[in-house]
Amino acid sequence: MLSSGTLVTASDLPRLVAPQDVKRLTAELSLLGRGDVVIPAQRCTAGRHLVRDGCPPNQGCGRCDAETALADCAGLIAARLDEMPAAVARSCLLAAIDAGKSRNAAFRLRTIAAWLRERPDALATGQPEGPVDALRLISHLAASGQAGVTVPRCPDCGKERFLRGHRPDGLRICTSCYQARKPAENCDRCGRAARVCVRDPGGCAVCETCRRADLAAWNRCDACGGEAWIQVTTGGRRIGTCCYLHPHERCSVCGLGRAVSVYKTRTATCASCAAMPRAACSACGLDAPAPGAGQSPLCLRCRSGITRPCGVCRAPTVSRAADGAPRCTSCYSRLPRACGRCSRVRVIVRLATAGDPELCGSCWTGPVTRCDGCGRDRPCRGERTGQMLCRGCQPRPKRQCAYCGHRRKVSVIWRDGPACASCYRAAMRAKGHCPQCGQHRRLLPRRGTEDDLCAACAGGPPGPVCGDCGNEDWLYHKGRCARCVLRLRLTGLLGSEPAPGLQPLAVALAAAERPEAIIGWIRPSRPGHKILARLASGELELSHEALDAVADLHRNATGHIDALLTALGALPGRDFHLARLERDLTAIIEPVTDLGLRRLLRRYATWGLLRHARATARHAPLTSGTATRWPPVSRPLSTSPGGWPGGTCR
Repeated sequence: MLSSGTLVTASDLPRLVAPQDVKRLTAELSLLGRGDVVIPAQRCTAGRHLVRDGCPPNQGCGRCDAETALADCAGLIAARLDEMPAAVARSCLLAAIDAGKSRNAAFRLRTIAAWLRERPDALATGQPEGPVDALRLISHLAASGQAGVTVPRCPDCGKERFLRGHRPDGLRICTSCYQARKPAENCDRCGRAARVCVRDPGGCAVCETCRRADLAAWNRCDACGGEAWIQVTTGGRRIGTCCYLHPHERCSVCGLGRAVSVYKTRTATCASCAAMPRAACSACGLDAPAPGAGQSPLCLRCRSGITRPCGVCRAPTVSRAADGAPRCTSCYSRLPRACGRCSRVRVIVRLATAGDPELCGSCWTGPVTRCDGCGRDRPCRGERTGQMLCRGCQPRPKRQCAYCGHRRKVSVIWRDGPACASCYRAAMRAKGHCPQCGQHRRLLPRRGTEDDLCAACAGGPPGPVCGDCGNEDWLYHKGRCARCVLRLRLTGLLGSEPAPGLQPLAVALAAAERPEAIIGWIRPSRPGHKILARLASGELELSHEALDAVADLHRNATGHIDALLTALGALPGRDFHLARLERDLTAIIEPVTDLGLRRLLRRYATWGLLRHARATARHAPLTSGTATRWPPVSRPLSTSPGGWPGGTCR
């Protein structure tokens, strides 16, 4: 039927069998110039929306369901948030579900409504849980400036990011932390152990570095026109790694060029946009493109929604602090403080933890974990690569040392050239009289000076100093020199107030000429540590007899400790080598089961060996060379049951 009410005749409509034919006919008539033709259409049961042809009347309308669910969700949000305009709630909901492209808007809105009914305080608690659309809704509500809304943070890194992944306990985490939780695998292309970025058609793992280097994965960069890995898509334009800039470095007008003098002025425009007409952004005050008639100027940062008020001064900014909170460049500057390890006033890069104080950039060498290279528990770095390596195992190029001439790994580059670890350690310990100030300090070959000067005269940083005693020395462990490390380990081994008999030993060990040797000698795996620990706890009596009883277990360590205690006056004086000879003879004779042979050996040891050794000891204590002349020490007696001790008694 035409809009004028005239019926279509048989000549105009030769065949009519389906609604599609009616639409096709009316379209053809419209092309022929018949302006009074109306294309028939089918509407939903409510009569508000068009539906496809042939749709059953009882099927329902998806758009009507979406509108009903939208009104329900908007009512719930208005009930949770006071003074929340209904229009703002509807716009945030539509943005959260991407209503312009979503085909299941009603289902997604009903999911948000069920979540809001189950957790009435979900918008304010900031718990990292819930459906993805609900988290998007919270982000849009916070971006609109609505009070009482807390954006959830990642429970792993603590940053304010979109939480897309899941932890085993059900909490949501950001994509970076989700990827970090995946176990590392060996990349099929480079062979390194790293997180899997993608898998090739054969199922082999490919790391992110190899994925970015794959030319087949590159696309055209819309900024420069070259081929590169696409880093981000902004404003519908793909930006590669060749042209990618941090948000605070981008031009506020075009969003592509590098802003000139970002930190010195409030003008964040590139050289190209500086010559174009601009206007002040109505939200943040930065330069923005010239608006049209009746429009308020907005810069590209505010238009994209990445601008947030600073958490300190409330100024609009695109920069973020380490925890993900908005922080402008003026408030982000960290005030220098005294490092808890080296005591130098520097910028703190590592906050205090349960085991370590606040640390500067020089003292923070990574968390203490098992090194993948040497297997020891040492400070390691490699969080991004997935392979934790200590400083000794980290790959460093080998070059010829300018001081010793050997080709070794470079530790530092000084005025004369690279220096190896041995030369660097020797320079850190060496001291002399400065040619300018005359003080006895560490002298280093600094650049720009002809003579080796101290730090004060050279006008440079003081260099590594011990965090406990302040001495300019080589740092042995965790910002402390070897002597301070030895003092701490002796305190942990013998106690802060050692027993009266062990007090002289603690003082003597702490004042050793080479503290590194004592540190290695009292390691927990060494016998000296075990004997000293038993003496400090009282398990082992402080006497010659008690030390002789455990001499068979740790012969050298027990003898050394016995000699030290005797020399320091903690034990009564005795000839150490003579006592050792007597103990060795007893250990040789006692296991003999033949009574006659034992009596013969005892007679020989008493009158043939000990009589001469004791006579020699009356004039001067035996030495190690004198004691080893006796056969039981240099060559044990043969106590085989075959008869005479073969070749020992002459």
